This record gives sequence, structure tokens and C-alpha cells, in this order.
Amino acid sequence: MNHDGVPTTAPLIDFFTPPMPVPTHATFAASSAQRHALLFLLFIIVGCSQPVADTSEPRAAVPSEASWERQIDAVRGNVSPKIEISEAIVTEDQFRQLLTECNGLEVLLLDRTEVSPETLSKVLPQLTSLRQLKLGSTVPADAFPHIAGLGNLEVLNLPDARCGDQELALLSALPRLKLLRLHSPALTDAGLHALPQFPSLRYLHLINTPITDAGLTSVAQCEHLESFYLDGGNCTDEGLSALLKERPKLHFHWNDLHLEDDPNKHPHD
Repeated sequence: MNHDGVPTTAPLIDFFTPPMPVPTHATFAASSAQRHALLFLLFIIVGCSQPVADTSEPRAAVPSEASWERQIDAVRGNVSPKIEISEAIVTEDQFRQLLTECNGLEVLLLDRTEVSPETLSKVLPQLTSLRQLKLGSTVPADAFPHIAGLGNLEVLNLPDARCGDQELALLSALPRLKLLRLHSPALTDAGLHALPQFPSLRYLHLINTPITDAGLTSVAQCEHLESFYLDGGNCTDEGLSALLKERPKLHFHWNDLHLEDDPNKHPHD
């Protein structure tokens, strides 16, 4: 796995693919159902895929990502529903540009931002079409009520969140949220009690949250959960084994590895 917590052998679609030039409208002609199926299929299949030797010819260098200006123009012109910036820092003024003619924005993936909590609180409620959201820089607790209002959100990736128990509970109001990746040292076992209330959650990745075996009981109660990645935490081998006994079909990684008694384990190179 890379620093984003996803497999390096085949990155998760839309979140971690290499930056590409802004696509044409034809790229998005596939149905929504097809895109969703591909997203979740890749998450499961490549999560533990084995490395394959690369015998192909050397590839040309991946072109640098399109600028913020070019990508937001494409959204405003209905050419693309996506903005992905992984190299440059998105400034306060740039982020505020999302307030104007960006109703069609469905995918917003930003690795680095310099945006105040006030601007986040002003802009996020206007992005009502968002299906995927990644904010790589610090996300304050005050932003969570606004994120929880994005009713179309399916994928949420917050690798530096100031999310406590109350903020996690707010996210349970998202009816379509299927994938949640969250780093927050403020989250506790009590906060995980909200997880079974997420109506559509299938994929969960918790990073450096100080949960214990008690919190795992809430994870086990997530009816639709298919995949659970846990990095860090204060869980014991016994608690993790108990989770797998209760949910033997769960695709589970702890610090990038399977447990010894995981019925789904296989070797990793």
C-alpha cells in the first residue's frame, strides 16, 4: 500500500489513478451503475492482488496534471465532472471559485489545500452533486456538518481529519456513502457505535484511530461491510481474531497484512 492506504499494484479508480489530462465528455458516457460497479469491484479485487513482473516496453512519461484553471473550466463547460489536483496546492481563492457554475462537479480530489474553515463551510454545501470527495489537508470538525449534507456522496477520503465521535455520527446521515477512509486520533470506541447506522457502507479504512477491541464489535455489526483496513490502533490479536470469526467473509487488513488465522489470507510479496 502507498501513503494513501491503497494497494500500489493497481490503484483505486478515481481516487489514486495518475493525473491525466481533462477528459472529453465522451469519457463519461458510461452509465452510473457501470462506474459504481467498477469502483467497488476494483477495490475488492486489487486489495490483495499479487505483484506481476512488468515485461512491457518502457512507457512514456505520464503527462503533468492539468492546471486548476483548465479543470474548473472543463467543469463549467460540462466537458468533465471531475477536478483532481495532486501536485499543486489549491489556494483559498481557487477553492472559492467552486461557488460559481460548478453544479455539475461530481468528483473533487485535492491532495493539498490552503483553505480556511470558513471557506470550507461556505463552499462545501454548494457542491450538491459530489459523489467522491478527497481533502488531503486538515479537515476541521466544523466542516463535518457540511460534508454530512452532501446527500449524493459515495466515496469520502479524509487522511487528516479532526473528526471526533460526534462528527462520525453526522456522516451516518449520508444515504449513499459506500467507502469511508478516515484518519483521526480523536475517534474513540464509543464513536464507532455509529458505524452500523451507515446504511450503505461497504468499505472502511481507519488510520491511527486509538480504538480497542471494544470498537471492533461495532465494526462487526456493519451489515453491508465487505472490506475493512485498519492501520494502527490499540486492538489485540485476540480482538481481531474474534472479528474475523464473527465476519469470516470480511476482507480485512491490519497494518497492510492479513492475520494468521484469516480464512481469506494469502502470501504478500
